[in-house]
Amino acid sequence: KDLGPPNKEGTETVHIELFMLCKMLASNLPLRNGIVSKMDEEDCERRRMECLDEMSNLEKQFTDLKDQLYRERVSQVNSKLAEVEAGRAAEYLEPLAGLLEMLLLLLTLLLLLLLWLLLLLLLLVLLPLLLILL
Repeated sequence: KDLGPPNKEGTETVHIELFMLCKMLASNLPLRNGIVSKMDEEDCERRRMECLDEMSNLEKQFTDLKDQLYRERVSQVNSKLAEVEAGRAAEYLEPLAGLLEMLLLLLTLLLLLLLWLLLLLLLLVLLPLLLILL
């Protein structure tokens, strides 16, 4: 895996160089300046293992942080859901109040329209009767 150099506070240039060295050793790339010729195989293997351990530690830290972030996000979603279900979520209550106001206005207009239609129907029925009686 190519995870890049460790990115922790306090990481020194030596650690980055060591990481790059281990990365080159692991990928069998040619090294510059004859670094390999100055190290014995045991030292290279020990450093490679240190790098692998550090990468494993970083992967574990990343996984732990990712899991913690997931748990926190689930907790936030559950908290917001509880607010919505309890009718306390302002970001949902305000639009709902607007919708209820519009519904009330529409029902009022519908009632007025029905009253006008009833009045018109009465006039249509009563007008001929009035004309007959006169």
